[in-house]
Amino acid sequence: MSQSADQALQNLERLLAQEPALRDLMAPASIPSAKPGRFIPQADVVQTASSYVVLVDLPGVPRDQVDVTLEGSRLIVRGVRRSGHPEGKCRSAERGAGRFERAFILPSTAVGEAVTADLSLGVLRVEVPISGGVAKGRKIPIGNPSDDGA
Repeated sequence: MSQSADQALQNLERLLAQEPALRDLMAPASIPSAKPGRFIPQADVVQTASSYVVLVDLPGVPRDQVDVTLEGSRLIVRGVRRSGHPEGKCRSAERGAGRFERAFILPSTAVGEAVTADLSLGVLRVEVPISGGVAKGRKIPIGNPSDDGA
């Protein structure tokens, strides 16, 4: 994929991370891979009362082939998925393989020092605690000034 296409996808991912309404409109399949056979792990981001939980499907990817880093406000998951094909000519390939990278923009309330990650049964789980928890909605009372003429 060209550098400009990579940048466009990163910009789209950043916009979708910042605008939940847009993210909900777009299905994961709507962002195409650059070439057949490229591995792009699917991910979910779930907000709980005290954290964001990022779940990334990494079937067949061993722990030592996955790297999770925090770069500023970006949580980045990188790695390599090997094809696992036996010797011979591949006649059909539907399972992606190769290097992959997914980036997630974290909110300002994220506590980067407390991020944890675990890989189990092909699913990477990254938990990002939120300082102060999730802001809860509330009704804002409208004051009643005594001399407003109403």
